Amino acid sequence: MGQPAEVQKAVCQYRDGLNALDADIAVAAFASNAVIRYPGMEPTDREGFRRYLEQVKSVLSAFHIDFKEMFPTEHGVAARWSCEATTKAGRTVRCEGIDSWIVGPAGTVQAMDVYYDPTPLQEALQG
Repeated sequence: MGQPAEVQKAVCQYRDGLNALDADIAVAAFASNAVIRYPGMEPTDREGFRRYLEQVKSVLSAFHIDFKEMFPTEHGVAARWSCEATTKAGRTVRCEGIDSWIVGPAGTVQAMDVYYDPTPLQEALQG
């Protein structure tokens, strides 16, 4: 596991990229061989996750995720979060969940597991 400052830097870079609706910033926090497990998707790699984020970004006008609590884990960190997204059609949705990241020695995310009910977001995106 990377040092605590490296762990926090990687996780905050991911969060900041999401908040800016910038997939490049978000996925730059991940190692090239990272594994991302996200509800409603098969496990994917960094580039598959980038494509997913770009697809979501194309229908959102705003997104904000807030880490409510962060917890150290054996190999990284986990965070309880809440988010609010607004679609380009003007629908707003709120979600809460937990993410868990494994951060490697290079300070990049090796694995991310996301736990939340994606139904409200999916419904808002389908409109």
